[in-house]
Amino acid sequence: MRYLPLTPEDRTAMLNTIGAASVDDFYSDVPQSARLDGKIHDLPDHQSELAVERHLARLAAKNVTASDGPFFVGAGAYKHHVPASVDMIIQSQRCRRVNGIDTRDIAFTVAREDADRAQTALADLVEQMGCAVL
Repeated sequence: MRYLPLTPEDRTAMLNTIGAASVDDFYSDVPQSARLDGKIHDLPDHQSELAVERHLARLAAKNVTASDGPFFVGAGAYKHHVPASVDMIIQSQRCRRVNGIDTRDIAFTVAREDADRAQTALADLVEQMGCAVL
């Protein structure tokens, strides 16, 4: 769509319709000290919208977030990337002693006796700590 600017007569007619003497009447509530009296500092003159947008994007790219570099807040207690293969191996391993030899079983289903033993150990720990079981 082609931009067709208003003529001075068009502007005068529009201002008269709303009862304003000039465009400055729209800013009467803004103190004179807060109004711009010239160019905006460091904003290139007569630039296209695309050029201004690119300039602002370059300025915005200078911002840095916590994930853009080393981040030590939390002393290591923050989200880490764990490869799916490592997570799968950790979740599927069980270490136990069979005939005096440490063994590692992979991809197991927890036996009922192991679950009972774990539940008993947790109950003992809760009792030692003086916590209530809900």
